[in-house]
Amino acid sequence: MKKSRRAQEDIGFDAITIIPIIFFVTFVFLSYVFFANAFFRQRTETAEAEAKIYAERMVFARECFAYYSLETGRTYPGIIDASNFTTERLEGCMNFSNPERAAAAAELAFGTNNREAFYNKEKFEVWKNLAGIPGSGSYEKYQMVVPVSVFDAGKQQGGIINITVVVPRG
Repeated sequence: MKKSRRAQEDIGFDAITIIPIIFFVTFVFLSYVFFANAFFRQRTETAEAEAKIYAERMVFARECFAYYSLETGRTYPGIIDASNFTTERLEGCMNFSNPERAAAAAELAFGTNNREAFYNKEKFEVWKNLAGIPGSGSYEKYQMVVPVSVFDAGKQQGGIINITVVVPRG
């Protein structure tokens, strides 16, 4: 069956007008897929916040290094009891169910004294060298210097805690 010239022109006209529509629909679909993919792949980086929380726990928590007065029954945040500044105390205060979550080193300097304490020391020694390598399986190292008062042998004096926390990234 032979189509009229008018019918052939209509078919040609329909094909020509449908091509931009197909490109537009394809563009819209691919844009949607791109933005949806970017939205769902975005990860919240919590490594820095975790490291700060761990460091602040060391300084301010009764279970860690903070001075606790038996007379008043009060913990004094920012005042460090030098007798509590031990690795055993830090391991006990950072008692996580998953030890793969963090590793830390703390150095207390007051007067002519220096003391060190570690949490997860074996992991800290390995992770600190791997920190900063790009990728989701690497580690982030955060350092924090906190001025504190140190209570040692009945005397109180100024000091500094240098805290280094290493946490797995993402």
